[in-house]
Amino acid sequence: MWYRAPSTSLLGGFAAILVVSVFVSHLGARGAQGQIVPRGAQTVPTVAYDAALASLANGDYGVALETAGRDYAAGVRAGNQRWIDSIASATVIGESHYELGALRDAIAAYDEAILLGSTHAEWLLAVQFPPQGPQPSPRPRLATWGRSARGTKPATFPETMSIRQTGGDPEKVLQQGGVLAAPVNVPIRPHEIMRALVIATYRRGVILGPLAGEGDAIDALNNALAKRPAPANHWSQSWIDVALGAAAWSQGRLDQAVPLIERGVSLGGKHDHPLTAWGLL
Repeated sequence: MWYRAPSTSLLGGFAAILVVSVFVSHLGARGAQGQIVPRGAQTVPTVAYDAALASLANGDYGVALETAGRDYAAGVRAGNQRWIDSIASATVIGESHYELGALRDAIAAYDEAILLGSTHAEWLLAVQFPPQGPQPSPRPRLATWGRSARGTKPATFPETMSIRQTGGDPEKVLQQGGVLAAPVNVPIRPHEIMRALVIATYRRGVILGPLAGEGDAIDALNNALAKRPAPANHWSQSWIDVALGAAAWSQGRLDQAVPLIERGVSLGGKHDHPLTAWGLL
């Protein structure tokens, strides 16, 4: 079983340092286990996901694992099918196992996140993006250790957007069971879901090395992302570039990965976005 509570806490810092750069403000509240849609104004990913990231950043890997495990157990489901919120929680479970030295469990968690990313590959098409695109940050934070020579500026993004979540496929519900519910708009932080998917893909590649190109999950993700499942001619295509580039890199296809990532790390060569740091790795 790829999620299990740890008995020890090992020292490590690489993932925790990187997690600091992706930490965002706490929003929403954790849902109940097995629910079909989030209750009320819950935001995806949840406050438990943010708490798990904070624990990772603080080096509390056991706490992070337990928090992310509870979040995963309480994830949104339609029948037996998990939703995209589990991409985030599974990735943090993987990061926790990675820092604790349980690499087999880490790979299983990353594979879960990657498989969900391919299963729900078209979810970005259901996000209700604001009509105005990202704008330059009026007060960007400057790095204390040097000045970037890239010439790009950080962009500002809405804290949350909305995604239209359907209540299940009526035909599948009839055939396989489950509960059918009316579609609802769910508040979501899409950059966090995409960032978690990229982290899972990247970290799996780091651990497995030349063996990372093998596996049904990474093959399925690569095939799904190759269809460019985001609004056409939209800035979110940069996220697809980074995610697809990470998948190609993990499979050793550097000739395809490099141009994708180089294009995707900025918006039109002008603005950085939440996946920029992971693309630059």
